[in-house]
Amino acid sequence: MSRMECLREQEVLDAVRCGRCSDELKTHASECAVCSDVVEIATLFREDLEGGLAHARVPSAGLVWWRAEIRSRQEALRTVSRPITWVQAFGGACTAGVGIALLGRAWPWLKHALTQIDVSTLSLSQWSLLLSALALLIIAPLAMYLVLSDE
Repeated sequence: MSRMECLREQEVLDAVRCGRCSDELKTHASECAVCSDVVEIATLFREDLEGGLAHARVPSAGLVWWRAEIRSRQEALRTVSRPITWVQAFGGACTAGVGIALLGRAWPWLKHALTQIDVSTLSLSQWSLLLSALALLIIAPLAMYLVLSDE
């Protein structure tokens, strides 16, 4: 396939872009196949651009500045809070590890103590203590989740 070129192609394209075309260029574009294609396509592109610009809604400079300021503050806050998040995660992992280690260490004693409890002979104060401990075991993780969650 041979490549078709015209030496005045760029000149015709520049004239269509500017919207000013001399009679000589118009005559040349009507006679030259390459330049007539350039005029047709460039005209379509220019009309599309002008149509898009006519319907574009550009916000005010103050609004753009305000949004950029808010965005930069949010990005700075995210950047600053990253190390804090790592420290919180490390602290939570350490707490969980210590809790599991203490539970593992105390498990034989807890197992023995739980087998010694006779539920039918518990007094009211012992029942209240047992229910309070059970409620604490259920509510404490829920409260920690609600306090530490980002939502």
